[in-house]
Parts: sequence; structure tokens; C-alpha cells
Amino acid sequence: MLDAGTLLGIARDGDLIPWDNDIDLMLPVESVAKLRKLYAEIFRHGWKVSRTYRMEFSSSAWQIGDPRVIKLRSWNPWLLGPGSTLLDITIIHRHAEAYWWEMAKKVCTVEACFFDKHEYLEYGNRQVRVPYRHEEYLTRLYGDWKTPDRNFHHDQFGTIVES
Repeated sequence: MLDAGTLLGIARDGDLIPWDNDIDLMLPVESVAKLRKLYAEIFRHGWKVSRTYRMEFSSSAWQIGDPRVIKLRSWNPWLLGPGSTLLDITIIHRHAEAYWWEMAKKVCTVEACFFDKHEYLEYGNRQVRVPYRHEEYLTRLYGDWKTPDRNFHHDQFGTIVES
């Protein structure tokens, strides 16, 4: 489902944020194997796996080597230009009634309710999946998410529990 700046732009403005340079998604670790089975199909649609990052430290939610982020890039110049679009898929791990993930060596968490269920927002004449109670989730991430802030950095996310 959509996350971070992608979710923020679509929820707030009905469009992607012009100064954001990627598309942010969240994927439960249990779905990574299904995603890998789709790599050939994804490639046929103009995307390739650019890099898979793995956990470098363990926690109660994951082990060293578990998937952390999968990055896909557009490769088809007819799509959006070669390599111009980056799809960031952050892998979330369910543990103790919450979902946990690692971002830039920071541990993040939110209550499981945000990802156990989902809602839909309209974007580009399509319904896109977003976290359940997405406005509350955006408040957890950004605080005042309704006011654009070009200087916001992910180090400010309200989901960070430890560095």
C-alpha cells in the first residue's frame, strides 16, 4: 500500500508531490516471496529490481539478513524515461500487535491496525490502497501533514522509536 510522501501527496493534494523523487510503498514481509514471483511480469511492464537491501542488525521483529527495502526503477524509456522513476518498497514486519521497519538505521513502528486493514483513495481514475485510517496514520508520520513543508526529512517521522 502507499506510504510516506506518495500517500501524503495523494491524500492532501490528490496528486504526487512535485519535489518528491520516488514512489513509496509498504509491503508485509510475508508478501515478499509473492513479489519475487512477479519480477518477470514487472520487467515486462517497464520496471526492474534495482537493489534489495537487507537488515544489518536484528531486533525482536526481524533477523539480520531479512529484507528491508526493495527498490525498483523504470527501465523502459517509453514509460517515464530510463531509470527516472524509483519505486521504494519498505518491508514491514509484524510483531507484538505492531508493524516495525528500519529506515536509515532508525527503528520505526505503528500499531498493527494501520496495516492489518486498508482503505482506498482515488488517483488517476484508479483506486489505490492506503493504510487504514490513513489521515491518523499521516498525523503519526508528519504531525501537521496538511501544510506542505519542502524541508521535511524522514528523520522527523513520528513513527521513529529508536536510533
